[in-house]
Amino acid sequence: MNGFSIATNVNAASAQFNLNLRQSALQSDVSKLSSGLRIQSAVDDPSGFAISQNLQAQVAGYQAAIGNVQTAKNAAFVAEQSLSTITNILQRIRSLAIEAANDVSSNLDRANIQAEVDQLRAEIVTIVRDTNFNGTQLLDGSNAFNLAFNGAPILPGAASPGPALNNASFESPNVGSGTFNAFKYDPTGAGWTFSPRSGITGINSGFSSGAPPPPNGVQEGFIQSASGSDGSITQNVTLQANTVYTVTFAATQRKNYQNGGEVVLVQLDGQNIGRVFATSGTYSFYSSAPIVTSAGVHTLSFVGVDPNGLDNTAFIDNVKIVGQSLPYAGPAVPDGSFEQVPINAGYSFGAFQYDPTGTPWFFTGSAGVSSNGSGFTASNPIAPDGGQVGLIQYTGSMQEDVSGFQSGVTYELGLLAANRVSSPGGQTQTISISIDGQAIATITPTSANYQQFYTSSFAPGAGTHVLKITGLDPYGNDETAFIDHLQIFASNAPTTPSTSLTVHDGASEGNQALLTLPDARPVSLGVPSIDVSTFANAETAIGQMDGALGILMQARAQLGAQVVALGENAQNGALAVLNETNALSSIRDLNIGKAVGNFTRDSVLQQVAASVLAQANNDPRFVLVLFKP
Repeated sequence: MNGFSIATNVNAASAQFNLNLRQSALQSDVSKLSSGLRIQSAVDDPSGFAISQNLQAQVAGYQAAIGNVQTAKNAAFVAEQSLSTITNILQRIRSLAIEAANDVSSNLDRANIQAEVDQLRAEIVTIVRDTNFNGTQLLDGSNAFNLAFNGAPILPGAASPGPALNNASFESPNVGSGTFNAFKYDPTGAGWTFSPRSGITGINSGFSSGAPPPPNGVQEGFIQSASGSDGSITQNVTLQANTVYTVTFAATQRKNYQNGGEVVLVQLDGQNIGRVFATSGTYSFYSSAPIVTSAGVHTLSFVGVDPNGLDNTAFIDNVKIVGQSLPYAGPAVPDGSFEQVPINAGYSFGAFQYDPTGTPWFFTGSAGVSSNGSGFTASNPIAPDGGQVGLIQYTGSMQEDVSGFQSGVTYELGLLAANRVSSPGGQTQTISISIDGQAIATITPTSANYQQFYTSSFAPGAGTHVLKITGLDPYGNDETAFIDHLQIFASNAPTTPSTSLTVHDGASEGNQALLTLPDARPVSLGVPSIDVSTFANAETAIGQMDGALGILMQARAQLGAQVVALGENAQNGALAVLNETNALSSIRDLNIGKAVGNFTRDSVLQQVAASVLAQANNDPRFVLVLFKP
């Protein structure tokens, strides 16, 4: 445009436009400098904003996951402390069993030792019951991994021969019979490896004269302790994973054994799985604790021990290994150990209750729950799982709904049962077990000690089904059976979810870790009861403690491995937080030096624009000069 214009002040409009731009830029500079962020909203950098939001969500997710992992580690530490205490208790019980395995001890001495053993075992039950983290039970088996044994049953008809042992009855080499010298120390080529104080003997040798004949064949292995040296017999065997193995064998003492006799330890890879003090005059059959180990070659050993350092010998024969694949866990039996109803625990006559409420079980007639030491249970061993048992007197019954069964899966129910010692009728109670009214077992406990029973197989189909247990009272007298530790096992793999504790350990969906904890109940450690009332029982109890301690050490090792893995998990999460925070910073954070330069520039330009605008607003005044005369 040429000349002056008063209708439109183009210069002022241009200055105003630039001033507005500088003010907007200056506001953005101030906002970014005060927040330290280059990207405050999608307007600043749409693609960068989207990436930064995703990274921010990832960082927050990892930080929360690290907290989850730390919580899981804390729970594991709580469990480990309780397991440490249980280990100390088992070691104390083992020492007491050794003290009781002494012919010099009187019956009163052993009774006092038994009282302490019972109290210590009850303390294990209490520790298991009270060990929880934020209300979650840790050691009662509800979040358990499968330990060595861990109560895994040998299901009826499912046991099968394990690996065949070479020369299992010691028939090779032939050492003769009927003469004093019909034995041989440390024979070779016999499948077994013998130490200098062990070997093979025939019938009526200098070793076996007067001893019963071997149960299988005409020769037997012998293990001698003398002059401070103990004999041993070993053989390498190949075992499979996920299989329960039991070592069975026959054993007896040399007839002219000296005070104390020879104790035989059964070991696998140097770990005790059995301890036997064989009787003299007859062969008896024994079995080790059930064991689970890794696939591969392992060393089976029989080791002689003479507690008194004298010259004693034990004979063994007919050694076998029985194996069975581990069963799968079936649906949980609600209150399968009858602990939900708090019964008076004062070892008093009235520490039982007919038809109690507050439990999933529905009782009718003369059925209910009893604590240890009641008028019902006073003469029986203590409860094998917890401190209470179910009782079924006369024709009483109990039933409950069990959910979680699946289609196409076959199940079996296992339980521990005992006959009431103080039954006035002096007879035995028989109980019937049914699912939805269909009988799956009829059981008659004949012993005061709790024994394992299993039902026949059943396949009820998917859903919830009614489990019922009824007394049959076959003699029409006052007879009672006690039951405890009810478990359902699946003979083929169900698709039930893991009972492990699940920990979300990452920033994305599906990032999960499992924390599995041991079942530390005495019944799952292979010690449903501990008897040290006689020399022989005390010797057996020593073996029980060795087995339980071995199981517990394995459990603690597995738990420790999980804690280490969780620590690595947390460290990996922390590293991810660091790396993604660095990436987020490079995208989102403000370059302060550059931003200060921009702020200074925009501040100066704003001042200049304001000054130019003021000058431009004066331009129309020059037109008035034309109107002056």
